[in-house]
Amino acid sequence: MSSVILTSAQIAVDRAGVLSASIPPAELSALNVLTQVRQTMNPLDLVELAESILAQGQHAPGVVVALTPDEAERYVAEINEWCGGRHNINWLTRTNLDGVEYYLIVVAGHRRLRACQMAAKLLHEGTHTSERFTGHYLCEIHFGLTIEQALAIQFHENRHQQVLIYEEVAAAWRTWRFLTKRNPRLTITAFAKVIGRTASWVRSMLRFCELPESVQQLIEPNGHSSRVSYQLLVQVQRLLEVEQKHGRHFTELEVHAMVVRLVVGRVSPKAFAKIVSARIRDLEEGQGDLLLGVSDTRSSRRIALPHVVQGAHAIVGYWQLLEKLLSTGAFGDSSPFAPLTDARERGEYSPGSPIRLLVKITDTMVELLPHLTALAIRERRGRRKLEQALKGLETSRAVLSVLRVMEEGSETR
Repeated sequence: MSSVILTSAQIAVDRAGVLSASIPPAELSALNVLTQVRQTMNPLDLVELAESILAQGQHAPGVVVALTPDEAERYVAEINEWCGGRHNINWLTRTNLDGVEYYLIVVAGHRRLRACQMAAKLLHEGTHTSERFTGHYLCEIHFGLTIEQALAIQFHENRHQQVLIYEEVAAAWRTWRFLTKRNPRLTITAFAKVIGRTASWVRSMLRFCELPESVQQLIEPNGHSSRVSYQLLVQVQRLLEVEQKHGRHFTELEVHAMVVRLVVGRVSPKAFAKIVSARIRDLEEGQGDLLLGVSDTRSSRRIALPHVVQGAHAIVGYWQLLEKLLSTGAFGDSSPFAPLTDARERGEYSPGSPIRLLVKITDTMVELLPHLTALAIRERRGRRKLEQALKGLETSRAVLSVLRVMEEGSETR
């Protein structure tokens, strides 16, 4: 049996610009967290990770960047550009490290940080004990990382703990726009290496992001409803591209109708990819009529309509709740439409204004009502009421547009 003789001095690595650190619980406020690739953390997963850390200790260190005030100001501005956020350096904690002022910002390991904080709290409360965890957060502090390097670390880090697909796609799209703005010659292959994905995955992501935003959102879970397959929507956009190339354009409503047909028909992404490939061949040969979906002997009304009705009632319930809160003075002197002022909420959430939401609803209803009116004409009932509703919606939309302009003006002051 062969043996190897080593000394710690022989294998130790002196990493220039990197400080291995163990930060005590009382000083964890020194670590700032900005918007990251991962947006959602499952509370149960955090509890399990905290219990694992208590039992086994923290094995993988987080990654933190240490920036001088000038570097941090530039970094925060670039993060805002990347994610469309409103982070402000004045909201961050500044740390004096060896007599030098730095901002310590978590690049990777936010989930581990949260779990360590949870585990440290359990130790402090005396409900748990641990032989391998003292409450300290292990991290490697890198001095002077660029935004490009930080984003690359985040994408590669999340290969180990998968990010929800809609969060990863959104982050990849933002990163692609951000990097290509600085380097217009950036190739798909080079970008794929940055985020740790294949070139094929990047092409699918770019194709998906060409879909209308409302269609993209179908991959997000909505209450108890299951999300639409991401790969299925990629194939939908593939079909739209070839149809557009041959002079056929789709409205947003038509795209939604296509997706509903596919979902109701339980068409798999793989099966629809074959349909799209066949359609491409037909178009190239100058044959075939447009295929919006697949036929299904089951009733679309019975399967799809209940989800539409539930969604409509949810919208009505939202506005009824808001009206009740307003009438009881639940918001005090402040307006529920005002932008968030708390730095922590601004950093972790990006809620839409109720006014903007209402504008979207009225815009959609204005598009929908002519179709309902045509249906009423065929069925010979309700035509006049629908026509009056259409006129009322046009007026409401004009008023809401003025309100939105006023609100946006107040946000910029």
